[in-house]
Amino acid sequence: MKIKYTLLILLLSMIGSHVFAQSHKKLLRQEEVARNDVKNFKLSKSDLKIYRKGKSGRTSDYFKPRVENVSDTTLLRDSAYVKTYRNFAYSKTSHRKGAGEYVIIAGAIVVLAGISALITL
Repeated sequence: MKIKYTLLILLLSMIGSHVFAQSHKKLLRQEEVARNDVKNFKLSKSDLKIYRKGKSGRTSDYFKPRVENVSDTTLLRDSAYVKTYRNFAYSKTSHRKGAGEYVIIAGAIVVLAGISALITL
């Protein structure tokens, strides 16, 4: 009697782990496809201005995947893929810097280089 229950529990745990592994592989594939599709994503200048003012969030329609940006259009109906795509598109956009930021960074580097040159003389 004990052996039957032990074998039953062992069998159920093996089946459960197999099902979880399949769903995990699917999610990893969707994440990889979304990451590759976001490489083609770029906000327009007007949308970027609105985003920079802080009026759009991660769930905004600006970050929604479009047919021209996606490699597989059937994934547009999958909510997990769309959510992953939006997260990657948002983080890509949030890491973009404007021209002014690059000028400030370059100016800081020049000033630091000048200070270090004066110190070493």
